Amino acid sequence: MRIIEPSTTYLDPTGMSPYQFMEMAGRTCYKSENNITDDSAVKFVKGLKNSGHTAMLEHSHIILMVANDVAVPFVQAVVNNDIDIDGTNFPLKNFINITDCGAHFIISGSFRAFIAIYNESFMRSCSYLSKFIHKKLAAEYPEVFDDIGEVKDYTEDQNKVMVLTREKFIEVAKAMFGADTESANKLISRHYVHTVKVICDRGITHEFVRHRLASFAQESTRYCNYSKDKFGNEITVICPADFVDGTEEYATWKDACEKAEYDYFKLLMLGVKPQLARDVLPTSVKTEIIITANEIEWQHILNLRKHGTTGAPHPQIIQSMNFVYDKLVEMSGNRLS
Repeated sequence: MRIIEPSTTYLDPTGMSPYQFMEMAGRTCYKSENNITDDSAVKFVKGLKNSGHTAMLEHSHIILMVANDVAVPFVQAVVNNDIDIDGTNFPLKNFINITDCGAHFIISGSFRAFIAIYNESFMRSCSYLSKFIHKKLAAEYPEVFDDIGEVKDYTEDQNKVMVLTREKFIEVAKAMFGADTESANKLISRHYVHTVKVICDRGITHEFVRHRLASFAQESTRYCNYSKDKFGNEITVICPADFVDGTEEYATWKDACEKAEYDYFKLLMLGVKPQLARDVLPTSVKTEIIITANEIEWQHILNLRKHGTTGAPHPQIIQSMNFVYDKLVEMSGNRLS
């Protein structure tokens, strides 16, 4: 059994394609990062899309600046349509962020959200002008927006829909509002996302995943078999924050974890699958979770899990947020606090 300290890392998508970023998140679940190659990302993402496992496609976002005549009918269609997820309908407006900025709309969402509206049914429900958005997505990301066929009945105009990089979006937002920094920051906070990787125990991840307006990719004890060589043939655990080696409480905790490891491996030897053998693993077992959220949600997470605005947070989640707090503030240009 290996005992490690918790840690947190800010994941900067700069220098990566959105497909590489989504692959990185997706492979965290199975701990299959060793399968990443220079050209594996597109195949991996297309496989997720085609199999319907699109949750990992929430970790890369698209930001559009759309002219009013295109945006208004598109927005109306978003408000009036549902998305079908595994046979259950959810309002599309829950998945797409929309801000009316006067001459243009800023429209953003994850790849998963835009894939949900990239279909003939949605296009029939809105003005032909909205096809500019589908055309732009197909041109910009043909690897995943490639199955709708030719988009007809429009006149090409590159200024109707613009795909903004993260850096360009901030530049545009500030230019839109000039000296009105507060309005610019509100716009940025709604459409700009940050991604963080947390290594902690599984109890702490249960607190993170309560934040509903975020996206998660977590190491899966259902599929990870810790008796395998790539895990060192052992489980890895996180020591509780206040436990000190050499004390009775530390020894008691360590003994319990070692007993759990023994029983876990015994179940595997008896032919039990990891998804059932995991039931004896301790809450202290180490896991990795990738969290993506916009700045509004990150501020909410910081308020609850670091600043304790609704009550004292768990000491280990404070520890995790402390690790990354300064980086989040820096990368947000001090919009987060």
